[in-house]
Amino acid sequence: MSLGLPLRRSPDLPFAVVQVLEVVAGCKGIADIEGLSKTLYHNTCRLFFPQDLDASADAQLESGASIQNS
Repeated sequence: MSLGLPLRRSPDLPFAVVQVLEVVAGCKGIADIEGLSKTLYHNTCRLFFPQDLDASADAQLESGASIQNS
């Protein structure tokens, strides 16, 4: 067993996010991919940008509206 560098077959590109989401949903047995994507986005915001979360951001996320910077 090697603990060296991870195997990289292709660069991390934005278009691959959908495929990664589908694989995660399949591994976890989750049928609602859109719900999973919203949950992952919300958790990412909570982890990396906790100071930016507020009630309006949560409401926009739940409604599916795009969040625009003012």
